Amino acid sequence: MLSLEIKADMREANKALSRIERDVVPRAAAAALNQTRTAVAKAAVKTAAKDIGAAPWAIRRRYLKQGLRRARPNSLRVVFYVGTLAIALDKTRTTKRGKAYAFGPPQEEARGLSFGPYYVQSAFLAPMDTGHIGAFERHGAKRIATKGRYAGQLRQRLRKPKAEIGKDLEQATDKAIDTKGAETWRESFPKHWRKQLKRAMK
Repeated sequence: MLSLEIKADMREANKALSRIERDVVPRAAAAALNQTRTAVAKAAVKTAAKDIGAAPWAIRRRYLKQGLRRARPNSLRVVFYVGTLAIALDKTRTTKRGKAYAFGPPQEEARGLSFGPYYVQSAFLAPMDTGHIGAFERHGAKRIATKGRYAGQLRQRLRKPKAEIGKDLEQATDKAIDTKGAETWRESFPKHWRKQLKRAMK
């Protein structure tokens, strides 16, 4: 009868497991957290933009990314800092279909302009030196006409209500992170965690 006895050296196995726990797992976890963070930021910005009636490109993901703290292997956490960003009502960008407004095309009212949910009294549209049509607001005291010169008020590029928009955006982004962001986190993190752990173990 043949008897075979095999002894395993568990010290080497324990060292390998310790190395995986010390080096591999934290790197994979940090990568998964950062990938999930990006998905959460994107979802939160889209939700916040819809809440205040703005186009997502106007808010820009980098606005929220500036306030994010990346996860590292020695610090497995991400932090969202939501600040106040002022968006000009007449902010535009050029697309294949033409000019796109952050809050939709301006609508001329009886005594001002409206951009989506925001209304600015004493605002108006006028041509600029570049040939484009810009949004302006009247400011200063009325001027008296002399020698046929313009009798009205000085004008400046539309500035308000930036403070109101910034406050609305801050509240909307906070709410979006708590709702849509949390939902996105629950869906995305397990997927990214499995992917990064599998890659790290190769």
